[in-house]
Amino acid sequence: MGELDDTTLKLYYFYGLWVGDGFCTKNGNSYDIYMSIGKDEKELAEFYDEIVYELFDRKCIHIHKQTEQSRRFTNKDLFLKLKSMFGSSAYNKRIPDEIKSLPYNHRRAFL
Repeated sequence: MGELDDTTLKLYYFYGLWVGDGFCTKNGNSYDIYMSIGKDEKELAEFYDEIVYELFDRKCIHIHKQTEQSRRFTNKDLFLKLKSMFGSSAYNKRIPDEIKSLPYNHRRAFL
């Protein structure tokens, strides 16, 4: 497995961002995926919005707080995948062996 196509690269990058600063919650029938981004990280926030739209065909809801600008979108299949692969909160997240054993280029995109 050599070079990554653009979509796969963005997917692993999304996973890495989410593991670092994201979490999932279920509200009734809503499977919410959140990402916390620093209030001054405008470019990262815009990039995150773009990859969520490109990868999952979802638009993020922007939640502006005093010290951060959170993003939220809903996607049941992705919610379940993130939760099973990585955990759902800061207290139980993990990097699975399947990520750790990927070729270097894939792991680099994740990081």
